[in-house]
Amino acid sequence: MIRKLALLAVTLLIAGFAANSFSAMQPGKTDTVFNRRFIPKIKPMMPYDQIVGMVGNQGAKTREEKSGAATITSYRWNGGKKSVLNIRVSGGRLIDATILAPNGHTYYMGKKGDVKDLGD
Repeated sequence: MIRKLALLAVTLLIAGFAANSFSAMQPGKTDTVFNRRFIPKIKPMMPYDQIVGMVGNQGAKTREEKSGAATITSYRWNGGKKSVLNIRVSGGRLIDATILAPNGHTYYMGKKGDVKDLGD
């Protein structure tokens, strides 16, 4: 009986770890905290794949729009401590980014790399 309970406990423990690993791999979900210290790590024209490498997984595609001959795609990540990263990409490269930080402030990085604190 004790052996069966131990086996059941181990099975539930493994299932719990697998569920957490699966949710961490979902596009747009990460433990990365997006804040004022994170935004200088990304630069205009940085390849999307490089951002994915920093964040740990693909962003959730939220929008795709045509602008002349170019397609602009928007991605979103929900990060640790209820932070959020939104980026816009064209031709596989970053155009601009917005971060909602845990402190409630919103930071915007424009096409020239300038970072603005939009407040809360």
